[in-house]
Amino acid sequence: MSIGGQEIRGKLVTVQMDMPGDIDGILDAVRRIMMMGEIRSIVLRDGEPLTYQRYVRPGEEIKPSESTSSFAELTLMDVVRQIQMEEFSGEGAGGNVNSYLLTMIVNMEFDGWTFTHLLVGEKTRFWEWQGVQPLVSKKLPHFLGARIEREKTLPEDVFIICGAKTRGATIAEVCFALKGNIQ
Repeated sequence: MSIGGQEIRGKLVTVQMDMPGDIDGILDAVRRIMMMGEIRSIVLRDGEPLTYQRYVRPGEEIKPSESTSSFAELTLMDVVRQIQMEEFSGEGAGGNVNSYLLTMIVNMEFDGWTFTHLLVGEKTRFWEWQGVQPLVSKKLPHFLGARIEREKTLPEDVFIICGAKTRGATIAEVCFALKGNIQ
């Protein structure tokens, strides 16, 4: 039996990947690994790569993400381009900045999505708009409980809030996006 209770058959492979730099990154990596299924073990050791073993069924190929030489993770922008995205009209948000963002989050939550990621441009006006000092905003890993991701190609007056079904979702689990405009 594998971790998670699945019955397993096949060849056992061992995969190593770079240990993420923070606790959230480690939890995201472990979650991604667990979701693959047929996991035999996951090993976390300080100063060493994250290592896991899983069973590969006969005829199944090892994914590129499981090869240390070709490991590449999707960016949030890659995911946003492929999922359902709506543009927030601002209707019913009132006239102030905080009610605009709060109404976006409430609308997303009402539709069954949990606010998990905030996507902003590298030269965004979002922080100024929210009243957050530039020195502080550059070091923030989270905003209102959501992970902050920065994207070079996103215009300075646009931000995107992303949602998933669970609070601790990885980028790959994001299924909904709501585009906002800085006024």
